[in-house]
Amino acid sequence: MPRWCGSVRMPGMTWHSSGDVDAFLTHAGDFLLQAPARNIIMLSVARRLQLQGPQSFSSQPSRFGWWTADDKTVTGAYLQTPPRPLLLSPSMPVPAVTALADQLADDALTGVGSTATTATGFADRYLARVGRTSTIAMRLRQYELGELVPPTVAGRARIANAADLPLLRAWHGAFYDEATEDRGNIDSAIAGKLAYGGLTLWEVDDVPVSMAGGGRSHAGVVSIGPVYTPPAHRRCGYGAAVTAADSKAALVAGATTVVLYTDLANPTSNSIYQKIGYRPLEDRVSLKFH
Repeated sequence: MPRWCGSVRMPGMTWHSSGDVDAFLTHAGDFLLQAPARNIIMLSVARRLQLQGPQSFSSQPSRFGWWTADDKTVTGAYLQTPPRPLLLSPSMPVPAVTALADQLADDALTGVGSTATTATGFADRYLARVGRTSTIAMRLRQYELGELVPPTVAGRARIANAADLPLLRAWHGAFYDEATEDRGNIDSAIAGKLAYGGLTLWEVDDVPVSMAGGGRSHAGVVSIGPVYTPPAHRRCGYGAAVTAADSKAALVAGATTVVLYTDLANPTSNSIYQKIGYRPLEDRVSLKFH
């Protein structure tokens, strides 16, 4: 059994840890679904692991945890698909943050992501114990769609299919390279989205010029991403057009809330999404441990 399976107890409070995604969703799923937009990344990762297997992100085993009081109420959760950073549910109780940092002090974590207070609280405690340092890898902003305002751009949207696989592989790889994120299992990510029509291409004269992905719905919430336009086709509005098309498709399919994340260091994307109807919802931070 992996050594992170088990529990760590404080007076009246307990961290339960597991390597089983089904157990995680059984115990923490209702807590995450209380605020599905805030927890959409964690919900999406867990669902992909359920549908595509434990190696859909990497060959290393994933880990999960949920924080409970004596009445069994869950008020915090974490998830990690190594070697990616630890992902913490936002606004986690301070005792939970402290206890988790102590519990994972023997693990060589690569980083942590959450709201600023939660992420920095964990990092300060963890790094003090292990004698390491951190830097900000990325500041993110989550947007929620208000009234969709599709741009007037030449071209049309179409759903990607298996014949587009070479292009999708190249564009996903380029996206992760630019975002300085771990590529992980790109083929698994693409296959998962193709299975439910979750990748949209924008075409001009039948030539693909931009791409947007759309996640599965969780309690009516859909997250858009990744969005990628090759350098040769940028500054033409194609990224905004394909994002708007993907967002509309999510609404037509029944989504009640559509969200996406941007890198705050990229003023262009933050401006573009607001012009088509997205409004700031919440900021996050990803810290890299050295």
